[in-house]
Formats: sequence, structure tokens, C-alpha cells
Amino acid sequence: MIPFTLENCLFFTFLMLQIWDIGCHTDEYEISVPREVTAQAGLCVHIPCSFTVPSDVMIRESAYGFWYRQRWSGSVEVAFNKGYLRGRFFFTGDVSSRDCSLFINDIQESDDSYYYFRFKDTVQYNYVTSRPYLKVTGLTDKPEISVGKLVAGEKATITCKSPGICAGTPPDITWNGKYGEKLPFSNSYPNSTSIYFSNFTFTPTKEDNGSPLTCIVAFLQNTAITAQIINLNVEYPPDVTITIREPFPRSLPPQSVHRSSPASATSDTFIVKEGDSKMIDCMVDSNPLAVITWFVGGELKKGPTNESTLIYSLKNISLNDAGKYLCTGRNDHGNSTKTIEIIVHYPPRPPNIICRTTEDCIMDKQHMIYILENSTLSLLCTAESLPEASLSWKISGPSTNRSGVNGHLTLHNVSLSDDGQFTCVASNSYGKSVALANIKVTYKPRTVTGKNSSCREHEGHTECACIIQSSPTADIQWNINEKVYSSNHSDKELNIFTVTVNAVTNSTLILKSSWMNIRTVRCMSSNKHGRLELLLLEGYSIGIIAAVSCVTVVVLLLIGGFVVMHHIRKKKLAMKPEDKKEINVDDCSVIYSNSEVHIYGNQMTKIGTGSVDSVQDDSDTCSYMNVEDVEYTTINFSKLEAKNAVENDEIEYAEVKK
Repeated sequence: MIPFTLENCLFFTFLMLQIWDIGCHTDEYEISVPREVTAQAGLCVHIPCSFTVPSDVMIRESAYGFWYRQRWSGSVEVAFNKGYLRGRFFFTGDVSSRDCSLFINDIQESDDSYYYFRFKDTVQYNYVTSRPYLKVTGLTDKPEISVGKLVAGEKATITCKSPGICAGTPPDITWNGKYGEKLPFSNSYPNSTSIYFSNFTFTPTKEDNGSPLTCIVAFLQNTAITAQIINLNVEYPPDVTITIREPFPRSLPPQSVHRSSPASATSDTFIVKEGDSKMIDCMVDSNPLAVITWFVGGELKKGPTNESTLIYSLKNISLNDAGKYLCTGRNDHGNSTKTIEIIVHYPPRPPNIICRTTEDCIMDKQHMIYILENSTLSLLCTAESLPEASLSWKISGPSTNRSGVNGHLTLHNVSLSDDGQFTCVASNSYGKSVALANIKVTYKPRTVTGKNSSCREHEGHTECACIIQSSPTADIQWNINEKVYSSNHSDKELNIFTVTVNAVTNSTLILKSSWMNIRTVRCMSSNKHGRLELLLLEGYSIGIIAAVSCVTVVVLLLIGGFVVMHHIRKKKLAMKPEDKKEINVDDCSVIYSNSEVHIYGNQMTKIGTGSVDSVQDDSDTCSYMNVEDVEYTTINFSKLEAKNAVENDEIEYAEVKK
């Protein structure tokens, strides 16, 4: 229920009169305007507005538009499109284009109210169904202070912009310094713009850094005031001071090297013995904070810092503490550098080992030296010391093919026996120090003594093992029927697994079929020093030998069988049933090996000897017949020769087992 008040009574009476005046066209009079608009005292506000009239109503260019402020005491006209009434209210819309926008400058608390629009032409209408409400609050927006980079000694201008985008009464803008004093400024109140601002121009100094600066903006005869405070950030180049002090006694004043001294006069020299102690402070005054660094003989040194001071503590001074100490402070505006020098008498520092061989000599960060077998290794050992140190070498291995003088060591015709640890010893009257180098001899792939690479047939599968030794580790590939596979491969036909332990690489090939379907199997290994190829299986030779052997056996058996069967048929007619014997025949088994011996059934043929040795094996007899009066035939394969492989220095043959 709408409460009954005098304002509502007047409003509804006015609305009824409006409806009576217009008639049934009320629904076609509409207005689009915000329901509530908030503005700060002293600033300005824009109220966008548009309206419609019935289609049969024509709006002429001479049409009038009015804005009214509605209060308890009645409505007051504040703006219309043919001029202005109170100087702060502006009808900014175009009535003929159905634009009824309103702009208000210098917002005051008394402007807090409802507002409505009235149209007047051939007809007139009050749009009171949608009334925007203007809510006025206190001034909360702050001025905007724009500060560029402030550099000591360089003229600068700081700008303060008034809050709000208004073209009303210009505000009063003033500046206050760090002690509250008024500062000189120039204000700009342009007529063609709605932005008011003030400029403060001065030349900052190093002492102005961090000081406060205040911009004050006052509206409506100081009834609406706002302010913004900033702290000046004045940048200046580094100012470096170095102090050198003893850790004790504290009563002694520090020695100082100041930036104002000429560069040639800032290099002080100190000669100390190992074990002395010093505290060096590098203090840098700068803005922005400088990057402070200590350099000793060109090497960066670190120490604790409190942002503006870098401290370097020298306790029990050693060789690492000797040299020039250069402290530098650097920022965007310049740099400042001071230098001192410390000279130390000390025992030898850890020696440095250098590989002087021009080829095939690599030394890593762990002092591992890799040298190719049969080459020459030349090492140089140096050590920093005062006085100069004498240098010598100690070798853990048995090698005697070496020479050396004054830190130089040369090994001729390096072999695997030279693998081991080499020690350089540097000594003087203060003591001695040592450095180690581990020698690792490298070589191309080779076979492993006592370990055979071979192939064998097992349960319908072919298994091959390739065992090689190399340094560095060799890359293994398998060549099967002229197709190459990597060292770790798996598919439905084969599996390859490769493992390397120390310098020995063991690669295993498992073929999921019999080797009778395989022509060749090769294991190929290589590293940067060379390659080695092993022929592990040659199926072509196996097939030829097996075919020849089986054909020969079959032919002889057929001939012998024909003779025997003919003899048996003649005796069968005279034999009694109980005299019949069982006849068993076993198949011939053929094994091929990449070796000097071939085995055929129960006979061993030695290639090149021209003889056949009989091998007794009850479990694998080539053929026998348990028949009485059977004639036996002796077969001599002495004239058969194994097929020779193609000669190649890089190919070795391995034993094939079954």
C-alpha cells in the first residue's frame, strides 16, 4: 500500500490531470532515464535522457523541453532547451531528436531531489512516471598528482589535477611543502576544457628525497575540500665510501677512502700474512638503491649487505683473499668505484691441471681426463703461491713410459694400464697442496675376452647375444636380413634388450621364429673412435649345407632301402610271424655353427682334415634299422667344405649354439 502523504497526493493529482489532458495516448509517451544518479558536492553530473511521443504527434524544431526539480513545496523549473535559468543546469539534449539529457555543474547539497521532464509543442506532456533521483554526497574524490622522474639538479614540474570532469566554477588549488609552507605554483583554468589543474615547478636536491608534498583543491568557496599527499622520490647517483677496519681493537678508527679522491690516489696496498683479519665496508648513498659489488682480481665476491652497505670480512686471510678489492656502486644515474689491494704471502693454493694435448684429450669439471688409446697425453700443473712453489707428480698406475719436469707430465703411447689417478704436488716453505686428475683411456669397440657373442636356437626361437667392450659406450644396432634395428626394440617378431655395465655392453636379441627363416644376423657397434661388426648367424650357409646333407642321405637311404626291401621281401615268405622285428628310423638333425666343426647326425666332419670322426650318441642317432641281415652303408663327407664368409677386417664370427 502506498502511504498517503501530501507529496504523493499532489503527484497523483498532477498525474490524473495529465492523463485527462492527453486522453488515451498515455501509453505512447515514454521516457528512458536513470532511476537514481549519485554526485559529489562541488563536482558535476550528467543525466542521459531520451523520450517518445505517439506516432501521430509531430515534433518540430521549435519544440520546447523543460526540466523541473520536484519538492514538497512544488516543482521548480531548472532548465529548458532555449537557454538556462540558474547557470548550473544545462539542457544538453536536442528535443527535435527526442534527446532530453541534462548536465549539472557545481553540485550542492540543495540539489538533492527528484527531477522530471516536460515536453511542449503542438501537444504537451509531463513525463512524471519516470523521475530520476539525484543523490548528493560529500566530496570524496582526491586530486590526481602527476610526477615524472625527479633527478637531483634537474628542473621538474609536478601537476595536480582537480577531481571530476566539470566545467563549472574553477576550484582553488594550492601546494604545501614538507613543513606546511605555501609553495609557488601556477593554476590553469581553461575555458575550452573541463579539466582544472595546477603546476608546481622546482629543481629538486638530494635532500628533497622522501619529503612530503600536498595538493589542496577547494570548491564552492571552500565548502567542499579535498587533498592529496605524496612523498617526493628524488633520484641521484651513487656516492661511495670504503672503510677498512680491524676486527679488534674497536677503539681504533677505520681507515677511509672517499669518493672525492682521484682514482689514482684511491688504490691503497696492504701486505699481510696468511692468518691476518680485516673488515672492509663499502657504503653507497644513492637513489634508487645502487647495485653494490666487490671484485677481487676480477672475480666477484659476495658479503652481507644492509642494502646501502656491502661488508666483506677477511678472517684468516688466504690466497683467495689476495688481490685488488674494487667496490662499485651503480644505478641509472651513474656509478662510483673505489679500490684497495691486499697482497698475501701464503702456502700453495690447490694446483690447476691443464690438458695440453692438442687432440683427443678432454677434461671435464670433475677433473676426469679422457685420452685415446695409443696417443700421447701432456699435462701441465700450476699453483699460485708466494714464494713460488716446486711442482711434482705422483702416479698410481704401473706406467713407466712417461717424462716430466717443472709441472709438465707426458705419457707416451697411452694404454689401458694408464687408467688411474694422477696427483700434482705443489710445495713451498709454508706448506703444500695437491690436485688430482683421473685418467680414463678411450678406445673403439672390441670383443670381450672370455665372453662369446653367439646365437642359439631354443624352443622354436632364436636367441643371440652381442657382448662388446668400448669407451665411451658404444651404440649397438642389429642387422637382421639387411634390416637394421636399434639397441632397444620390441615388436611382434623380435625383442632387443641392451644393458651397459662399466665398459661392457651386453645386447640380447630374441627372434620369435626359427633361424631357418633367417639369412644373416649381425651385431654392429660403434662410438666416435670406430666400429665393430660381428656376424653371429648366416642362415644361407646353414640352408645349403642342410639341403645337401639331407638330399645325400635321402638318396643313399633310398638306394640302400631298395636293396634291403628287396632282400627282406625274399626272406619274408620264409619267415615266421614271431621272427618279425620292429624297424625304427629317426630324423636327421643338422646343426650349423660359425666355427671349424660341422656335426651331421652322429658324425662330426672337421673341415680341411679330410676325415670323418664317428660320434657316439644314443639319443641322437642319424638313422638305424633294427632288421636282421641289413646291409649298412658308410657315408664320407670329407670332401664337403664349409662356405667361406666374405673377408672383412671389421667383421668377426661368433659361435652358434643349439
